[in-house]
Amino acid sequence: MSEGRNCGKKLEPLKRNKYFYGKLLTVRDFEDEQRYQINKDRLSNIFSLTGGIICGLEVTINEDRLTVNPGIAVDRCGNFIIVPSSKTIQIDDFEGERAYLMINYKESETEPVSNLLSSSPCEDRCEYNRILEGFDIFISTEKLEPEKGVKEVDLKGSNIDEIYSEFQSSYYEKHLKRCPEFSEKAIVLAVLKKTTAGVKIDPEETKKFRMIVFTNQVIRDVLFSHLSDFKNPHGSLKSINKVGNSGSKKVNNIDLVPSSEKEIFIKPEKSKNRIVIGIADSFKEDIDRKIQGIKCIKSINDLESEKIYIVSKDRTVTVKSSGREVDLSVSNILPEIEKKRILQKTAYEFDLATTRLKDEELMNICLEIFKGCIEYIKDQSYIDNEKFLEALNSLFNVERVFLTKIEDKFENLRIEQARIKMLLESADRYSVALENKEIPEIIDAKTDFLFYLSIIRPKTLE
Repeated sequence: MSEGRNCGKKLEPLKRNKYFYGKLLTVRDFEDEQRYQINKDRLSNIFSLTGGIICGLEVTINEDRLTVNPGIAVDRCGNFIIVPSSKTIQIDDFEGERAYLMINYKESETEPVSNLLSSSPCEDRCEYNRILEGFDIFISTEKLEPEKGVKEVDLKGSNIDEIYSEFQSSYYEKHLKRCPEFSEKAIVLAVLKKTTAGVKIDPEETKKFRMIVFTNQVIRDVLFSHLSDFKNPHGSLKSINKVGNSGSKKVNNIDLVPSSEKEIFIKPEKSKNRIVIGIADSFKEDIDRKIQGIKCIKSINDLESEKIYIVSKDRTVTVKSSGREVDLSVSNILPEIEKKRILQKTAYEFDLATTRLKDEELMNICLEIFKGCIEYIKDQSYIDNEKFLEALNSLFNVERVFLTKIEDKFENLRIEQARIKMLLESADRYSVALENKEIPEIIDAKTDFLFYLSIIRPKTLE
């Protein structure tokens, strides 16, 4: 520790006054007396409290102002930082997307008084009578890394004495071979981030950087909370099928044993920290023989035969078999009539829309969709799946224009906004179905879309 008021980066021995009768006391002696006690207290604080927030110092934000509430912290030099009342600062624009609200220890001289040893009685020379141990709150954009809250410790040994000895040796080797660096590093109170709504406090990042001091009170509360938790706080194994620890009964080990018939085998593998449990080979062979001797299926839908074939004549159902399972699923190949009907339904609904919507621009778009559907039906685009998908995508490009126009004009057309919303939502689902390229899903989504189109009409016609 440095002998000055500021924290140094190297260790120096403590030095205190030696008094004797007849000693002339000067300013230096009194300053050394203070410095000795201050540095000793700071050194004690560094190792007993480390650094962080002791209590309070909650941060709130209101538009472009940050408020730090009263509280106490201690820095890495052992200086106490006391904020006696709320402090508000202005948020100035900062570079980057993130910044840190920080507080550090700051000394300042205060209470000016007259110096009685002034060289001239006509000149009033003032000196400061006190040193105020205050603080400074500021915003920093310097990139920081969160501190590791807990240091790793290796615990080995078969008894408490061995564990204690191993703990001391391991902890010293990893963390105490070199003394920590004493620096006047500021303490992070909050992490700030820029958003579209302005600067906000980032609660998740603040948790990583806002360090608290584990005082004796905190350690006591944690210890007693742990000692009074009788509900297996470490999540250790208590019992297996109610065999094991219960009440005052304590069990150190539970033995797993195979059955007397040896159907189940138990194989401990200590090197892999696991126990393998399985069915014995002789027992599995016996089970397989019994299964093979049983005829499980006699008939399907009263059809009896040694072999029954499951087929889909119109190819609307896909049949897949694997081992002893038969998987039935709806085929992607729908009957051509279903695809033809959806084109006819589209032409029909947009033709009706031309009579309901008294808007020349919308009527022209509806007429273009109607003509497109008629052409695709004549060309039999519904026979081939790829051509059918191309036709629907081409029509949907025009339908998107229709949706945009009707959304802009619904008030002039006296159409309920709720119906427009349902139409747009069904169009979104239809768009997703087209991207997935699953014909049954597309047909279903297109049917919904055309239904909501059919209820689009001016209020005067309802």
